[in-house]
Formats: sequence, structure tokens, C-alpha cells
Amino acid sequence: MLTNYHTHTTRCGHAEGTEEEYILTALRCGYKVLGFSDHTPWAYATPGFVSHIRMLPAQLDEESARALADELAASLTPNVVVTGLQLDKYIACAGAGRDRFVVKKLHIARSFPGTGDLYGAVLIGSLIQGNALSAAADNAAEFVALAIQKTPYDQDTRFGVWFEPLLPRLCPMREE
Repeated sequence: MLTNYHTHTTRCGHAEGTEEEYILTALRCGYKVLGFSDHTPWAYATPGFVSHIRMLPAQLDEESARALADELAASLTPNVVVTGLQLDKYIACAGAGRDRFVVKKLHIARSFPGTGDLYGAVLIGSLIQGNALSAAADNAAEFVALAIQKTPYDQDTRFGVWFEPLLPRLCPMREE
């Protein structure tokens, strides 16, 4: 199954094209799953700092994320998940399709590269295991949150999160 969970659009300032253009191209090329990983707004410690590789806070809130997911699900594809939403003290994702949902996890004040890719991998694995999109989104969010929590504070963040000790959670041993 052809999938891509790491696609950016103009909303985060370092790509070209709209969600619709990307979806139509993915469908034409035979992709079954396409994930957008635009860098959503983030509260930086430096007052007044504006990142040029992230969306502005005014560009995305919970309601606009739900509206985007609904719009894409209604017009182009049956299932949509918008991830990485910063909602006050939560990090969240919004989904549309057969079921409309928002998954929220307490925001952990640490930042690591690769967590969006990890989220996408766990999400697709959970879907392959037969979980509903909302359950798969919750599984992925929980796994990434745990990986961040389990990564030692003295770890160089450039090496990403320590998810390897958590891998058994993804494939529990089955009794025969």
C-alpha cells in the first residue's frame, strides 16, 4: 500500500501547493494514504519570535482544524487526520471521515525531530491492525507522548526520542 505521512503545504511557509493539489496528485499516483505534517504553531520561549517554518497561531485552532478535516473528507478523501495542533496545554489531532474526533494529550515542553514521522508510522500500523481511525490516532498520540516522556532529559534532542523500549506496546504477544 503506497503511503506518505510527511507532506508540507504553503501553510507552514516552506512548501508549495494546496491540500487539494497534493491529494489529487496522490490519488492519481495510486497512494491510499496521504498525511500532512505542516509545522503547526508553537509557543517559543523567546517573546516575539516568529518562526518562518511554522504556521502562525491565527492560522490554526481546534475549530479551523476540524473544518479543514471535514472539508477534505467531504470533497476528496474519506479519512483525514490533521496532527500537531497546539491547543493551550494540549497537543492534539483532529480527524474526519466515518467518525469525527479530536484526540488531546497534555503538551510536554520538549521538542524532538522525527516525532511526526513516528506518529505516522504508528498510525498506519494501528490501521493495518484493524483499528478505527480515531483509535489509531489515539494509539499514535499516546505512543509519541510516552516516547517523549521516556527520553532522558540529558539526551541530545537532535537524536530524537527513545521509542525503541516501547516497541513491544505496538505488537503485544498473543497467547496461542
